[in-house]
Amino acid sequence: MKSLLALFRQLEKEVRTPRERLPIDAFLPAADSLPTEYPDPPPSALPVQSREMRSAADEEEARLERRKLRRAAKAAPKKADPTAPLKLDEEIAEFMNRDKKEGVKEDEIADFLGGFDPSEFPEG
Repeated sequence: MKSLLALFRQLEKEVRTPRERLPIDAFLPAADSLPTEYPDPPPSALPVQSREMRSAADEEEARLERRKLRRAAKAAPKKADPTAPLKLDEEIAEFMNRDKKEGVKEDEIADFLGGFDPSEFPEG
């Protein structure tokens, strides 16, 4: 993959070089002799060894971060044993939430329940 600077220089060369040469082109300077609008970047103030070590350290840190994210993504929540009997409250909650979409608020569901509030009736 070419760097961005190399792509800009290639584009600049293609724009400056005509496809068909005209007689007047013999009197114009060559496209390669003109100064480029995209010069080389200034050299870094850091010594080469420091830049190499730093980039390797940054790469190592990024690799560890990716590994941590992968491990976090793999860890799935433990599900209850499907053969174990559910408590009545859990079964009711599962039934009530089976059609509930992600991000739906309780106020929106209350409209469909007809104003029934289970906290009005104590268990017992």
